[in-house]
Amino acid sequence: MRWVISYAVFAADSHGNVHPVTPIYEMGIVIEISKVDPCLFCAFVVNSDFGDGYRLVDITDCQELEVLNKEIAILP
Repeated sequence: MRWVISYAVFAADSHGNVHPVTPIYEMGIVIEISKVDPCLFCAFVVNSDFGDGYRLVDITDCQELEVLNKEIAILP
């Protein structure tokens, strides 16, 4: 999965409203999804600007989350 952690570029429209344009993504393998809040999950992240390892990710609006691979593998 990948999710937005910030934006590199913002742009203003003709009314002066500023909108994010270029997202910065972090990618990882989802380890567990919260049973209470589906927008909260634990992921293992590699090759991140913030270091490798486990993250507790909170995507509050659930709109900035993309599934890259839907195959499920359960190891014994």
